[in-house]
Amino acid sequence: MAYRASPEPQELSVDVTVAGVPETQLAHFMMRTLLDAINGGAAGGSLFHPAAGSAALLRGPLDEAPTGSSYAWVVRVAAVAPVFLRTCVDQLALCGAGKPVTSLTFRGSVPLDGSPLSITDRQVRAMLTDPTAYVDAWPAPGFPVRDGDRGADDVEATLRLEMGSRITSPVRARLEDLAIGWINVVHRYADNHGRYVTFNPQKTLPRFGQSKTEFRAYYPEFRWASGPARAAMINMLTRFHHEVAPIAAAEIGA
Repeated sequence: MAYRASPEPQELSVDVTVAGVPETQLAHFMMRTLLDAINGGAAGGSLFHPAAGSAALLRGPLDEAPTGSSYAWVVRVAAVAPVFLRTCVDQLALCGAGKPVTSLTFRGSVPLDGSPLSITDRQVRAMLTDPTAYVDAWPAPGFPVRDGDRGADDVEATLRLEMGSRITSPVRARLEDLAIGWINVVHRYADNHGRYVTFNPQKTLPRFGQSKTEFRAYYPEFRWASGPARAAMINMLTRFHHEVAPIAAAEIGA
């Protein structure tokens, strides 16, 4: 594993091998989730502006289920923080659909230089047991962010956005995609005790509400660690604010 983050595009080769052919092929879904996370602003952290991140598949399975027990992709990426590789490893570990992944490698086309932008196997392995080793928040989202309510049992989550203008139907659709996308980004994050969370779509997927300029999402069950999950949403909101519609203020209860 060898990757050095760069604001300029580079090719990232990803190879996964599973111990036997999975009964259900999930590799293409897992890769699409990662590409969506990068293109949604969730991978740059405090190193790169959320709007700078990009990912485009050059080769490998994405739109159709692959065959066999090994998968290879080449992705053109830019402005992806090194720590995001921890999320990539956790997501792609699901390629086996119950069977163990026996090898997983990443190799970027930009040479390592020993700086904090470079990352190797040893560092990624250490991250996998660190409940704080996730992408941090971009420090200047462009709108105020307040803490919201997480419910009496501290297992719920809320998102409330005050938009800078009236919410149109296209913007509402994009806001719902954003709210669901948050789950897709963090569903392999750990909880506050460092344990992986079992994802239950019936309990976790959000319910929505809206007024003329306010959008709300309520998550009945949200057990991921507050700090990393909140950082992911701040980054995604920053990109939304920059590219889709202005946000006047955000309140995140997570």
